[in-house]
Amino acid sequence: MLRLPRLPGKDIIKKLERGGYYFVRQKGSHKRFEHESRPPTSVPLHDLIGPGLLRQILRETGIALCIFFVKRCYKSWISLYSLYI
Repeated sequence: MLRLPRLPGKDIIKKLERGGYYFVRQKGSHKRFEHESRPPTSVPLHDLIGPGLLRQILRETGIALCIFFVKRCYKSWISLYSLYI
């Protein structure tokens, strides 16, 4: 299981926008994002978002952990692969 880090809300928003999500509206400190073929989600603009809320956002959007953290999964895959060579 990949241990999720604490991330700023702005970093999560950048990754969602790269994945095709676009900003719809904002109410208070929460921004709402939608996608053409995936469910919408809200992201709070807090300094740090904990691993539980990050996991919920990824579950709502249907984005896999390894797609969201490509570099981290790629490095762990390379290290596992190098053990078998």
